[in-house]
Amino acid sequence: MRYPLFLLLIAMMASLVMLLFVLPKFSDIYQNFDAELPAFTQGVIDFSSYLQQSWLIWCIVFFISYFCYQRYLKVRYRRKIEMIVIKFPFIGKIIQTTCLTQIFQTIGITQKAGIPLLTGLTAAANTTNYFLYRDSISQIIVGIEQGLSFSHVLHGQRYFPNLCSQLIHVGEESGTLDLMLDKLATYYQEQNQTLTDNLSQAFEPLLMLVLSLIIGSLIVAMYLPIFQMGDVIH
Repeated sequence: MRYPLFLLLIAMMASLVMLLFVLPKFSDIYQNFDAELPAFTQGVIDFSSYLQQSWLIWCIVFFISYFCYQRYLKVRYRRKIEMIVIKFPFIGKIIQTTCLTQIFQTIGITQKAGIPLLTGLTAAANTTNYFLYRDSISQIIVGIEQGLSFSHVLHGQRYFPNLCSQLIHVGEESGTLDLMLDKLATYYQEQNQTLTDNLSQAFEPLLMLVLSLIIGSLIVAMYLPIFQMGDVIH
């Protein structure tokens, strides 16, 4: 997603340059003509004037909002935010497959190294940045400490699909837990790669369309009066 986001950043900077520096020059030229400008051009010029007068206020509001989100909202309501985000189409699935890949890769590595399962689960909890999965792993650890099997506890976790508990159960019964963990990690890694590629392919054309509409609208707004220059001069 870095390339589309980079394009979006460049387009936003270009739009701001046009609104704050280029359009005012055109506005000064058009004011010399005693004629009414097209409504679209006049609206864009008015918006440009508004930005020139209030850009500092908006910058302050943005930085204050970002600071409040990072220092207060993200800390106090992080779990609720994650619960909302993970329900988003595509994005939620990408987050889920990323976390599952990290978790099962970590547990699989620790199992191959002969490290106890509870220690591996603790290490897996530390690999993910999402509290939802940290909480789930903590509940799994508590269940295992109470004498329940890994697959049984995993089956009751909301953010672990049924496939996880089914393969883990097969691994426990056959003594190939490390192999099943590797298969789960590989499966979710492939799922994550497919989802990411699909999202990127869908996002880039949409982004290009939005950018072309923004930049194109600004260019049309600047040059529309020139197309009507004959009427303006008269």
